[in-house]
Amino acid sequence: MDTVRECVCCHDLVELTDPPPVVVEDFDNGGRGVGVGPDQLKCITLDSEFHPICILRAALKTALLQRQNLGLENVREPLSYRILRLSAYRQFTCWVHKRRLGKGVRRVAPSCAVLRIRQEYPSPDGNYVGFLEADD
Repeated sequence: MDTVRECVCCHDLVELTDPPPVVVEDFDNGGRGVGVGPDQLKCITLDSEFHPICILRAALKTALLQRQNLGLENVREPLSYRILRLSAYRQFTCWVHKRRLGKGVRRVAPSCAVLRIRQEYPSPDGNYVGFLEADD
């Protein structure tokens, strides 16, 4: 079985480094414009959409409620940091890859995004679990 690299820079992912599309209708075919050039983002976490999609509690809670409505999640208040962190990872994946990933279709989240999400929603004991298959 092939081992998936667990730690990458956002500059290493074509989904993030391809130039953003010029035409809005072509959004699904372009990247986020991350790179080292003068007009490029230095990090995906600096994208204006990262915080509202992947960090804001209201967005994460809404995503969890949508999963609950589909019968995929049982949302209970108060939401733990663990649940919010997992929701943030899902939100990031959906935002960047434009589709659901899972069994047999896996992408590594860049370490900068993972660290920023963990900074906002830390584990009380400092221990984190790597990628887990879900909804199967």
